[in-house]
Amino acid sequence: MFGERLPDESVEVTTTDKGLDVTYNGQLHSFALTLSGKDRYITIRGFQELIRDKYEIRLFEASYLSDTHEFLI
Repeated sequence: MFGERLPDESVEVTTTDKGLDVTYNGQLHSFALTLSGKDRYITIRGFQELIRDKYEIRLFEASYLSDTHEFLI
């Protein structure tokens, strides 16, 4: 969903047996997931590393303790 919010960027995500393959602007990156509740944060941090030169992901504080976080890129 983050990739859909980035103007002029190409993001494709494929689920694999080990996690996610994310293609960002033509380069493939693999995120190993644990199949636990931590996967949400592994994915967010991994994607932040990919986009860090141009964008930053920020969590809205009001949604921090919620089960549904809201972000700003």
